[in-house]
Amino acid sequence: RKALLTTRELSIVEGVIAGHSSKDLAERLHLSVRTVENHKAHIYSKLDIHSSLELARLFIGMVKPDLDQ
Repeated sequence: RKALLTTRELSIVEGVIAGHSSKDLAERLHLSVRTVENHKAHIYSKLDIHSSLELARLFIGMVKPDLDQ
């Protein structure tokens, strides 16, 4: 399913799975919060899912722990 997503969408997925809020992701990726929310909506639509929990289940193991926190 990763092949359905763009590079930017995969960055959003990694951030969501790592537990970052949309605001945090926006700051980290130099985007607006609205843009992050739009990317998340496209991701959920492409993958036919409805929550970050479902997203995590699909991509579990993809993200390494964020050790700089």
